[in-house]
Amino acid sequence: MASTPVDERDDYWDSPMSAASRRHLRAVFRYLRAHWPTARRVTLSIQKLKGCDAEIWRVARSRDLVIAVDPRCQLALAVNLLQHEYAHAVVWDVKEEHHGPAFAGTWGAIITAFEDGSVIEDVEDWK
Repeated sequence: MASTPVDERDDYWDSPMSAASRRHLRAVFRYLRAHWPTARRVTLSIQKLKGCDAEIWRVARSRDLVIAVDPRCQLALAVNLLQHEYAHAVVWDVKEEHHGPAFAGTWGAIITAFEDGSVIEDVEDWK
C-alpha cells in the first residue's frame, strides 16, 4: 500500500507553541541581540500571521524593526525562522539583494554558532 505524500512542513504546524516554548524563543532572541548587534532597534512579536510563518518589517515613521513569528509554529521551526529574520535585521541597511552575501554570511555565522551545540546550553541562561 502506497503512502500519501505529506508536505514536509506539516509537522511544524501540529500544535501551537507552549508558554515554555515562547519563553525559550524570547531567550534565543535576547541571545541573538547580545551576540549580533544591529544598527536599528529590533523587537520580537509572537503573533498570528497571514500566509507566512515569520516576517520582518520596519515600523512606520521609525527606524525600528519588528520580527514576527507565528505561534502556530513548533519551537524548532520558530527558532530557525527567528535566526533567518534576525540575520536580515543585522544587515538591514546593507545595499544588496535580499539574500545577498552580507545576509548569507551573517545567517551562516548564526546557524554555525547554534549548530555547534554550546549555544543551546547558553540560551537556557538567558531567561
